Amino acid sequence: MRNLKKLFVCLLTLAVAFSFVPSSALYAAEPPIEENTNIENPNETEDPEDPEETEDPEEKKPELLVDSENYGEDSCEDWIDLEADPGTDVKITAPEVHIIEWDEEDNSSKKVIPVEELNYTWYADEEAAGMYGEEPGEAIQKGGESYTFEKFNKPIASTYLVISDKENRYEPIGINYSIFLKGLSYQINGEEYTEDGVSFNYKSGDKAELTIEPVVKDAPEGFELDTEGYEFDWNLLSDGGEMSYAEGNTYLAYDSIESNDEVNCTIYYNNIYIDRFEDIRLNVEGSDHCAVSEDGEHKWDEGTVIRKASCTKVGKQKFTCSECKKTEIRDIPMVDHIPSEERVYAEKASCDKEGYTGDVVCASCGKILEEGKVLPMTDHTWDEGVVTITPSCEKEGEKTIMCDVCGEFKIEKVPATGHDFTGKETVKKAATCTEDGEKEVCCKNCDAKETVKIPAMGHDFTGKETVKKAATCTEAGEKEVCCKNCDAKETVKIPATGHKWDNGTVTSKATYTTEGSVVYTCKTCGEKKSEKIAKLAMPKPGTTFSYKGNKYQITKDGVTLVKAKAAKKVIVPDTVNYSGLTYKVTAVKAKAISTKKVTSLTIGKNVKSISKNAIYKCKNLKSISVKTTLLKKGKASKKSFNGISKKASMKVPKKVKKAYKKIFKGMKIK
Repeated sequence: MRNLKKLFVCLLTLAVAFSFVPSSALYAAEPPIEENTNIENPNETEDPEDPEETEDPEEKKPELLVDSENYGEDSCEDWIDLEADPGTDVKITAPEVHIIEWDEEDNSSKKVIPVEELNYTWYADEEAAGMYGEEPGEAIQKGGESYTFEKFNKPIASTYLVISDKENRYEPIGINYSIFLKGLSYQINGEEYTEDGVSFNYKSGDKAELTIEPVVKDAPEGFELDTEGYEFDWNLLSDGGEMSYAEGNTYLAYDSIESNDEVNCTIYYNNIYIDRFEDIRLNVEGSDHCAVSEDGEHKWDEGTVIRKASCTKVGKQKFTCSECKKTEIRDIPMVDHIPSEERVYAEKASCDKEGYTGDVVCASCGKILEEGKVLPMTDHTWDEGVVTITPSCEKEGEKTIMCDVCGEFKIEKVPATGHDFTGKETVKKAATCTEDGEKEVCCKNCDAKETVKIPAMGHDFTGKETVKKAATCTEAGEKEVCCKNCDAKETVKIPATGHKWDNGTVTSKATYTTEGSVVYTCKTCGEKKSEKIAKLAMPKPGTTFSYKGNKYQITKDGVTLVKAKAAKKVIVPDTVNYSGLTYKVTAVKAKAISTKKVTSLTIGKNVKSISKNAIYKCKNLKSISVKTTLLKKGKASKKSFNGISKKASMKVPKKVKKAYKKIFKGMKIK
């Protein structure tokens, strides 16, 4: 009976983990948690089904609502998994409960105020209802919207909350909370169990002994795990999975091991399924026979590298048989040396020693793979030197220069400076406009002298001027100019002054289609000239203007009526004039005609588009005459005439009557 109960628990747990899809959203509605509890709810579910799709609105009844999600008429039982830090107080608070009522007209739900005076009953562990399909045991707490596990130290615990109203108008809501200890793992003979399993090697004839110990990572000091409720079911693969010899958490082999085998173990705590450990492999050293495969041959995997091969050491790779899980360690050959990207031991050559290009070594082990070459010494790097004997105008000097690298020095000659004839000057003969002069110049640094020429100055014709012939607007004149320094004279031209035109007189104005003309008169001589005035630039699209009391806006293909004047009779003309240009009226803008006065409306023959609400709130408009045949579907409709008289009728050209009946569907068309 006990084993049957455990089997039922395993099946129930697998069903919850892999096939349970909640019809409500309890998984998505985390209960409120105190800040210091370190509780997490990792579960997520899909949104609940829309009541409109599953139930006739006429049959809807008031239903319970938990955390803003509908739970239906029947009692709701669900699972919520939580995690708790070791040794902390775990406080679980009940969710908020409401009533949902259905609106018969639109079949939509409406949330009302929370249900008052609810009953809260808490059950714990294996006594909780819903754990194994049993009825609830004795309640651990009646009343109170929260329940606390103090200093949590169990591998797993559960509490079952039943929420009901005191008037018993609805089926109670059941919520099962499972609390798992955070950081809990298990070791087998000191090795942590992983998804890949664990292996233990024995010699032929040994008896296997396996012990499972729970381990809590990051547990606070003084924390002790409650292990009294643990149960362990051990199974040996070669025994067909039957119960094997065991003492609690320790497995003891009845017979000695002769071939590779496998042990499985299922763990429970207080009759609650914890985990199932598979692939606990028992490998017999020295056996090449596979105890599991049909042909007795091992099925080795691709292997796991446990030590990489290098250029100095052989690597190691671990292979595992996929059938019996036996492991085998094989060598990985050494790899080639990897040349370094940069040479080592390199030195630059200098003026006092040779250099070296450096060696190429292995980047992994440092072995020299290629030796470098010797570099010859370089030239000295001389400084600017220090003058020891100062040179003169005619004699050389000397300076001592030194190498900045090695300190070697040498003496070099410094060239004579040469004379600097920028000293005292004495004019011997003054220069004239046409003849050179002479001057004696002295060296600035010694007594040397030199006689040099003073160039002739040339004439300076900026003296007295005499006009011989005055210049006119079109002809040059002449004048005689005198040299400022001598009696020389020269005749030069006076440039023509050029006409001085007035601002001009417009003789014909330019228009959008023709050029204009303007006549200019010279203020000096009275000569006249005529020039053309360019045509006016055409008005740009978007330009607005008024014509006969109506406001229009220029477009690419004509103009749009923007606003019509208030009158009993409104006419959208075929064309309008602006600045000498004639434009077709091709469109009527929204609310262009919006007046209670209008009773009669005529729409011109060039209109292609009438916007929605173009004729707006003209409640007295009864007569509409449409002359255009250019309207198409999408460019006009009944909505173009909004708020007109219900008695209004529209007269249209005969050839488009059929088409316009479709465009203005619902209107009276003549």
